[in-house]
This record gives sequence, structure tokens and C-alpha cells, in this order.
Amino acid sequence: MKNRSVKVNAFFNTFKEFLDLAVPLITFPYITRVLLPDNLGKVQFATSIVAMFAYFASLGIPLYGVRKIAAVKNDINARSRIFFSILVIESVLTVLVYIAFFISIFAVDKFNKEIALYLILGMRIGLKIFGFEWFFKGMEEYRFMATRNMISKIIGVFLIFWLIKGPEDYMLYGLISIITDFFSKFLNFINLKKMVGKVSRDELDIKEHISGYVSFFLVFISAKIYADIDKVMLGFISTNASVSYYVTANKLINIIKAMFIAASSVLIPRFSYLIAQGQSHKFKPLAQKAFSIIFFLPIPAMAGLYLLADEVVLMFGGPKYLPAVLTMKILLPILFLLPLKSFVGKQILITFGQHKIVLMSVTMATVLNIILNSFLISRYSQNGAAVATLVSEVIIITLEILVGYKYFKDLELNVPRNFIYIVATFFMTACVFFSKRYLTAGFAPMSQILASSLIGAVSYFLFLLLFRENLFLPMIFKMITGKKGGKKDD
Repeated sequence: MKNRSVKVNAFFNTFKEFLDLAVPLITFPYITRVLLPDNLGKVQFATSIVAMFAYFASLGIPLYGVRKIAAVKNDINARSRIFFSILVIESVLTVLVYIAFFISIFAVDKFNKEIALYLILGMRIGLKIFGFEWFFKGMEEYRFMATRNMISKIIGVFLIFWLIKGPEDYMLYGLISIITDFFSKFLNFINLKKMVGKVSRDELDIKEHISGYVSFFLVFISAKIYADIDKVMLGFISTNASVSYYVTANKLINIIKAMFIAASSVLIPRFSYLIAQGQSHKFKPLAQKAFSIIFFLPIPAMAGLYLLADEVVLMFGGPKYLPAVLTMKILLPILFLLPLKSFVGKQILITFGQHKIVLMSVTMATVLNIILNSFLISRYSQNGAAVATLVSEVIIITLEILVGYKYFKDLELNVPRNFIYIVATFFMTACVFFSKRYLTAGFAPMSQILASSLIGAVSYFLFLLLFRENLFLPMIFKMITGKKGGKKDD
């Protein structure tokens, strides 16, 4: 099978992740105003609870499966054996997780009050088996995943605007997410038939994969629990409305964050493939580009969203969601921290087999996050959860860099080279601040966001152009003009 261009993979994976978050933002202003904070918070809290159970059914497959499939993607027999072995294990785990899930929703009073909602959203646990994201990522089928997502998202948008009419429709809102998820999984089956072959029972390597999962499972489950524990604790300690404010702040940040992570995460299967093929000499230049992406866009986006936080929340949530403004500002550094964490942990340490370092860092941060949430949520509600999340992210990255430093020192990442993006961000911030105060003061939120974003983008890229930034601007110029040059991507 021919290797696909990293640039093409990055484009389609970024487009896929963009759809995952941009499409909900199309519906979000409507949903927030129709369902209102309390009912929207019920759905978001239940979604977090279901996600926690679904993570245990995954057993670290999203991390383990990508690497295993990527290493043998050109061998249909090998990848078929791995695929069916993993599928058997995941199916058994899902049955066990469902047993625990049903016991929980009937036994816990907070769940039992909304049992119909939990039964609806609980279908996502079973559907997760048939996602096969790990297989398609390992095969670098980013074009298919992007196309599939686009079709299912269009269906979801249509159903939301057609069926959701009032606050009482919050369970229907949850059902629509299940319908679109089911359609996406159905498309997976259609594409999967041509990518795997028949495998006999004797060819399955279930025991081998179970032993290989252990370290990946611990890393995966720690990271996922850490990602959702703040929303779960908010729902138990505070109110449904506070969950809604917190998720609103997160959602507005996540669309930009996911694009940055997606652009570089396509390198994970490529890194694994290069190492498996003994081509580690190609690893370094790809790692350098992935590292620079973290500075190139997340830092200016973080500054721009801080200046436009009030307008963004007003546009997407409305006046009832203004408590999310401060929460959003507290969380903004995550735009830089999460792509950095993805690079350090997933793209470098895990690629080199250093799962224990990632596990240790995430486990310590999760414990700290739970402790901080216990104290801060009761006093500061969603803002306390935001502070706890921010502190925990700093702890994870610091530990991973300090303990795993020897895996970075030979990559020649050249941190000072990326200072130009920080200086350009200061210039951009001054331009946006000046325009908001003197040129666009009094604009409606939408107009203010569009005008400020345009001014910010122009000033940022103009600064980089004047100071001859030579890494990303030439790539962007080639994409716009269609001119080819330089050496072909690996």
C-alpha cells in the first residue's frame, strides 16, 4: 500500500476534527437558547458519565491499535489478524462494561432520576466497538474518516433544527447524537470489507494482545478519566447549569485546540511506521515541524480568544451563559498546553515505548485534579474546575519533559526559532486591542468577532512575512498558489 502524504493526511484529519467541533458550534447557539443551561447541563453531565464507562470498554485500543496496524499496514494478513483479535477482546469488555453501567444507573439516585436519558446515551458504549478509528488511523485513511464525518454531521444538523423545539426536548437531543453515531459506524462497515480478510479462530493472537494492552490501557484510561472527571465532579458537587457553563467554555476552545492537535497527530502512525521500518532518520524533521506547529497557531489563537471572550460567549451561548466568560479565560492557556502535551506524550514518548512516563504523569495529575476539584468546585463552581484543570495540565507536561528529557534532546527542536511566533502574537494583540477600542467599538458580537479576527490574522501573518518566517509561510503560499517546489513529503 502506497504511503500517503503527511500534508494530505494532516489536511483531512484537521478537516475531520474541525467538523467534530465546528458543526456542533453551528447548532450550539440554537441548542443553548432552546434547551437552556439546566437541561443542556443534564445532557452534558450524562454524556460525561457514559464516556467514562465507554473508556473502560476501549482498553487502550485507540493508542495500541494505531501503532500495531500502522506497523503492518501493507500486509493484509497481519493487519486482519490484529483487527479481529482486538475486536474479540473489545466485544467481551463491552459486555462487562454494560453490566456495570446498568447496575450504576439503577443504583445511583442522580442517574436514576434521568434513567431514560442514560439508557439512550448508553447505546454509545456499544457503538464504540464499531468505530474502528484506531484501524483507519493506522491505515492512514484520513480522507475516508473526514468524508464519513461530514455526511453524518450534516444529518445531525438537519435533525436538530427540525426536531428540537423546546427545553423538554433534551432527551431527543441526546437521541440525535446516537442516530448520527450509528450512521457513522454503518459507513465504517462498508469501507472495512475491502481492507481486512478472513481469519480463522486459530490465527487470532488474543493472549498476545491482552498482554500488550496493559500499559496502553493504563495510559489511556488515566488520560480519559482525567479529561472528564471535572465535568463529572461538577455535576455531583455543583449544579447542572455549572456543567453547562463549563462545557460551553470548553467547547468554544476545543474547536481550535482540536485543529492544532489533528494537524500534528497524523504523525503518530507515520512515526510508528518509520521506526518499524528502520527509517528513524526521517523521524527528526517531522518531529521538528510538529513542535513548531504548537507555536505557530495556538499562541495567537489563545491571545485572540482572550480579547474576544465576551463576544464569543454572547454569540454562541447568549446572555444566560455569560458566567462562562471567566471560565473560558482561565482555560485559554490549554490551547497551547494540550498540543504540547500531545506532542510530548503521544508523538514522542509513546512512539518510543515510554508508556510508563506518560502513565506516571497523567496518574499524578489526575489525583491532583480530583483533590483540587474537591476543594475548588464547592467554592468557585465551574471556575474552580477550570483552575484545577489548568494546574493539572502544567503538572503533566512538566513531569513528562523532565523525566523523558533524553528522548527530546537529540531531536534538535530549536525552541528559540519559534520565538518569532510569540513576538508576532504581541504585535497582533496590540492591533486587535486598538481596533476594538477605537475602530469596531459598539459592533454587534458577530461583527466584532469577524472584524477582529480579520485584523488579527492580517497583522499576524504580515509580521511573519516582514520578518521572513521560512517554515510555514512557504507551505501556505504553495497551497494557495498551487506552485510546487522543494522535496516531496515522505
